[in-house]
Amino acid sequence: MPLHALGEVDWLREVLCGLLDNAVRFTDSGEVVASVTADRTSGRRVLFHAEVSDTGCGMDAAALARLFGPRKGGRFIPVDGTNGAGSLGVAHRLVELMDGRLGCSSAVGMGTTSWFSVPLDLPD
Repeated sequence: MPLHALGEVDWLREVLCGLLDNAVRFTDSGEVVASVTADRTSGRRVLFHAEVSDTGCGMDAAALARLFGPRKGGRFIPVDGTNGAGSLGVAHRLVELMDGRLGCSSAVGMGTTSWFSVPLDLPD
């Protein structure tokens, strides 16, 4: 990771905290692991990548499809009636505004891995 990069630090923090919050909320036992990397994509840019994995309850393919499928009124549709999709919806919108991508893989009983990648400029 470079010591300094130019970007929306508050937005990056909000997205990472939202992913961590969901992971902790849906993990009764086991662990939550976060990792952050930055890969240089050109002379003055890096691709910031954060990933949060948990050993929580997980989701099936249908729930993931609903969560990441078409959004109703620009909002994520909650998978299980909780408000967990709310922070994910905010995270997704912030990542879009930073020209990045957000994704998730999951399996029932095995946990979930959520990630996002955002391009950042390096200072002079």
